[in-house]
Amino acid sequence: MSDEQLIAKMQEGQMEYGSLLYDRYQRKVFSYFCYMGISKTEAEDLTQDVFFKLIKALSSFDTNRKFKPWIYQIMRNTFRDFSKKKRKIEYQEIDDFPIDMEDHNLELNHQILLKSLGLLPPEQRELVLMAKIQKMKQREIAQILNIEENAVKARVYRAMNTLKKQFGQLKMDYEREERI
Repeated sequence: MSDEQLIAKMQEGQMEYGSLLYDRYQRKVFSYFCYMGISKTEAEDLTQDVFFKLIKALSSFDTNRKFKPWIYQIMRNTFRDFSKKKRKIEYQEIDDFPIDMEDHNLELNHQILLKSLGLLPPEQRELVLMAKIQKMKQREIAQILNIEENAVKARVYRAMNTLKKQFGQLKMDYEREERI
């Protein structure tokens, strides 16, 4: 059953279908907040907030549209509201990030990559997260950000270049420290 069909069932009052949506998206929502630099505990709270807001706004969802951009918009708004309250979000330690890997022992390159990601401005971090980690299509990202697909392509390209530069610099720094 598609996400949109599950939402339609929920709109008909069959709320038990919400657990299927939760199972599909809970990890993605939680990961989004963690990659945006929020602690595990706060990310868990914000994940619950997203699903609460989703249920509250259920009647406003148009089942002829795609669900994924809608939930991402709820996530972005929740993050923005949280950020305004917190003022400054400290990037969390690498150990606090939920990485989808069989082996939970992160290699050095993964550690450097995550640290590099944390050094990106939040807008670029979010683009990398959506495009490369969550594997969203440019069309979906464009819908969420309310920009043209070409703008998404250009912004992701710039964000990836910045990430590559950060990664290269951090890797050189680490290698220099290892030689000392």
